[in-house]
Amino acid sequence: TGLTAITTLNRNAYIARVMANAREIVQSNIETAAGSSFSTNATINPSIFTVGTSSTPNVVIYQDRAGDSSSQVKGTLVRTTSSQTNSLGADVRRINYSISYTLFGRALKYDMTTMKASDQ
Repeated sequence: TGLTAITTLNRNAYIARVMANAREIVQSNIETAAGSSFSTNATINPSIFTVGTSSTPNVVIYQDRAGDSSSQVKGTLVRTTSSQTNSLGADVRRINYSISYTLFGRALKYDMTTMKASDQ
């Protein structure tokens, strides 16, 4: 029926909005990592280049326009940084960001990876 079609379209649009927001959160963090200065010789580098994993729970991915917190979709943002071996022996870091969330009872995840060599 017509009502079923409208309900399905509305649900699919909602899923697309949440997915686009999840992608934007991950992409923004990846762009920050790619644009940050990293040097093997520096005494202090941004923490995103520290080898290891960090997790940020309850990241708001989506909230309706009314601002009602019961309508929020939250997820966990995870950053994993590792040293990347290479034939030149350069100090290269692999940085992966992922965000995991649950929507309509389904576990979903979006992730991206970038690599950054020391600026020297």
